[in-house]
Amino acid sequence: MPPVQRVRGPSFRQEYICNTIFCTCCRGLPEGPRLLTRRPLIAPKDTRLADRPTVVLDLDETLVYAREGPLYVRPGLEDLLLFLDDNFETVLWTAGIKHYAEAVVRHIDRHNTVHHTIYRSSAWFRGGSTPKDLSLLGRDTSTTIVFENTPDSIRGFEQNGVLVADYVGGELEDYTLAAILGLLQDFVECRRQNAELTVPEFIRTSCRVEQREVPTDDGDTMLCYCLLQYEDVDEHEYRGYSNPLVSNSWQRRGGAMASVTHCRDVSVR
Repeated sequence: MPPVQRVRGPSFRQEYICNTIFCTCCRGLPEGPRLLTRRPLIAPKDTRLADRPTVVLDLDETLVYAREGPLYVRPGLEDLLLFLDDNFETVLWTAGIKHYAEAVVRHIDRHNTVHHTIYRSSAWFRGGSTPKDLSLLGRDTSTTIVFENTPDSIRGFEQNGVLVADYVGGELEDYTLAAILGLLQDFVECRRQNAELTVPEFIRTSCRVEQREVPTDDGDTMLCYCLLQYEDVDEHEYRGYSNPLVSNSWQRRGGAMASVTHCRDVSVR
């Protein structure tokens, strides 16, 4: 049965309304200067995660949709988070306000797999289409990958970013998070063969993304890497693949994991 978008949990309409009102009020104000401090937005990486790359995930319209009240969770999120828990440091970064972000994260992260959550604050948000400056994480950007539905948010870090289609809830098939999972499985396998492989090198050579000129909220265009859905990729580019990293971690939690696909060749140029 194909993944479908489904409602999960209580209404988040009130939290979303408060979040939207705050955003609307800020929209009419001039962009403020970024604080002079370069103190990282999150705590130093846990020593147990020292060798892991960092994955940054946007929240609204990338992982969830809450605009109309009920919280819609993009299909495949639990599988993705469980895989990340075993292989990456995971950061959720949203322009939503703290109250809204924390309420949603509490609901979707049942296994406490997310290591850090960044919400709207003057430490990074300047209004409008503020980019998410990966250097503010205090992490090695060469091993940091970000998934977003808004190109403006990855401005300046296009080589680290992968754009995904907007998620708008409803009861439609959606394979986006399965595609992200496949991409990250590829990255894990490639780094096993080449521990020096960087995120930009990997993204540039992956058959799961395609560079495109995309319009931005600022009125210009950006050259970004866009995630391909399975149906958009030539079937000859793929082979059947069952990743033991995923199946083992899932079995430890008493679940069952479907097989995924893996690029045939992803090499560093």
